[in-house]
Amino acid sequence: MLRQITRNLSRPTGYIRTFSSARSIEDPSVNYRPGKEGFAPGMPHPPGTTSSPHPPPEPRTTDSLPEMSKKHQIKANGTPEQKYKLEMTKLRHTYQREYLEEQSVERVETQRQRKGSLRRLQERQAKDRLENERRIAFERLMQPNGEIAASGPDRQAQVAEFVKARKIKRQANYQQAEARASEKRLDAMIQLYHSADNFVTIENLDAKVNEFYETGLTLQSKVYLSDVQDMVADVMENGGQVSYANLLKREQELKDALDGTVSGGKIGYESVKAKVDSTSV
Repeated sequence: MLRQITRNLSRPTGYIRTFSSARSIEDPSVNYRPGKEGFAPGMPHPPGTTSSPHPPPEPRTTDSLPEMSKKHQIKANGTPEQKYKLEMTKLRHTYQREYLEEQSVERVETQRQRKGSLRRLQERQAKDRLENERRIAFERLMQPNGEIAASGPDRQAQVAEFVKARKIKRQANYQQAEARASEKRLDAMIQLYHSADNFVTIENLDAKVNEFYETGLTLQSKVYLSDVQDMVADVMENGGQVSYANLLKREQELKDALDGTVSGGKIGYESVKAKVDSTSV
């Protein structure tokens, strides 16, 4: 009876001890990093887990190797089987000791490299910080008005003004790019409109065929050798030779560029724009 009472009393004690040692859900876990690891305040950890991770185990060293047990110590007149097991045990202990010694050397080398990398990083950061301080001081001295750069609220006002001016500049650049793209599209549409006169249709198919046989072959048969300058400019086209058709095309393109026309003397975008501007005024 007394044993049963003692057993029943011991159960709540362990439960209370376990519950009291649990982390309060009002506090974050020790390793809490938002979005990374740990448990946020008010978030209990899952059952069967701890509120903070266990510390990493200490690395094993040769001092942590156990000594050979007495059961492996045999007499000189032991059986061959016992002697073989003893040699294998010694060999395993030797391999394990060599492995731990190599691991110890590697840890020392790794720590040395990490310290060296950290020292170089700190030196580089200090050098960059000093260089930035020198640059800022030089920029302050080189200001035309001789004023010292603002700090605090004045600096914040300067930054806000700079951001505002940059935003206005970006908007202006965007509007200019859109205007240029609109002009290109309008120019292409005007050229397409003028080029529609030369489209081959069912009605003018015979006339286009006759025109090709009458003038096309004659124009293509004439070849003019250009000078050195034109040959250099046309080194990727026809080996420096310009056909009569290409020569006429160049003359027409030059004339259109000078007159502001397109497609052989027809009105272009610039002429349309000038006409609209003059009419609106």
